[in-house]
Amino acid sequence: MKNNMFLLSLGIVVSWFAFWYNEVSSNPGLLKETDDNVDVFLQEGEIDKNQLYLDSMLWEQMMLEAERVSPNVAKLNYSKLKNDPKKGAPEKTSDGNSVFSNTSGIVTGGSVSSDNELSLNSMNSVSALPSQAEYDALMDFYQAMDGPNWFNNSGWSSANPNVLQDVSNFHGLTLDASGHVKWIIFWQNNLNGTIPESFGDLTYLEHIQMVRNPHIGQLPQSLGNLDKVVELLLYGNNMTGTIPGTIGNMTALENVHLYINNLTGSIPPSLTSLPNLEFFSVYDNNLTGVLPSDLGDLNKLTHFYINGNAITGNIPSSIGNMSAMKELYLYSNQLSGPIPTSIGNLSGLTRLYLNQNQLSGTLPVSLGNLDNLQFFWLQDNNVTGQIP
Repeated sequence: MKNNMFLLSLGIVVSWFAFWYNEVSSNPGLLKETDDNVDVFLQEGEIDKNQLYLDSMLWEQMMLEAERVSPNVAKLNYSKLKNDPKKGAPEKTSDGNSVFSNTSGIVTGGSVSSDNELSLNSMNSVSALPSQAEYDALMDFYQAMDGPNWFNNSGWSSANPNVLQDVSNFHGLTLDASGHVKWIIFWQNNLNGTIPESFGDLTYLEHIQMVRNPHIGQLPQSLGNLDKVVELLLYGNNMTGTIPGTIGNMTALENVHLYINNLTGSIPPSLTSLPNLEFFSVYDNNLTGVLPSDLGDLNKLTHFYINGNAITGNIPSSIGNMSAMKELYLYSNQLSGPIPTSIGNLSGLTRLYLNQNQLSGTLPVSLGNLDNLQFFWLQDNNVTGQIP
């Protein structure tokens, strides 16, 4: 019986293939269209894999950061999730986005929930009060971001905006021993609105994580007041407006993740004033303009992802000064001109994606100096000449 079923199935497959072959043979255009579609699917697949790769890298980075900071915050203990694919791995949703699974122990909406780990709120055992300016900023934030409709607004919803009070039970906040807000974390918590200018009064903040919410409007200029922030995670929020030039005042910044939003304007030149910046990701936005000419001043930068925008102009020659660079994603923009010879100075570079631009000229011989290069994409450009 099993053999008969197998033969029947095989016969159906062979018959279908013969029908398809006859159709293609009689209509050459069909073959071309089919090949084009396959090519498109392959490209989309590659992009999906890149997005998954970037998300997994961010997760790893967050775990390392949690281990680095103060003992209280380290109770978040991302490191326990590092080797558990059920807890730490990004998943694909039906709309093609990568998300982190909402399982026990995962940070979602600003808390860690499991039998063995403490919530953010439980870390706040201090009874000290924040400053009046901080408290007012939190109350402004709650109203401006549609706090009554957050998925979790415990602590916030019962607070009196006119009376200074303890905020240690506010969902999504982590405080230091003096009552100052150090972390603000809202993962998928239905934030919807525009961050008010008073947000810049939270001057003790070190970590901002507001991720995958319905809408966060234009970033306030007062963001530049937050010179202690080392981590700015605001991706997947349908964020609009421009990256404020005041970001250059946030001199403690190490990690900036603004990807998958609707940001416009250019990458502000002030970005190159960030001496500690290591990771900058703004892919899949609507950014335009040219790259800052002194981009090479970011000599601690290891990962630079600006793919999926409409950035124009040349790749600045100063890029060769970015001695720590490991991954350079410049693809899917409108960059033009030659590939600078100085790019051969990036001896630690492992991934170089320049595809889908308008680059011209010949390949620089200095590419041969990139001993650690593992991936190099250049398709869909106007490069001529010989491969060195």
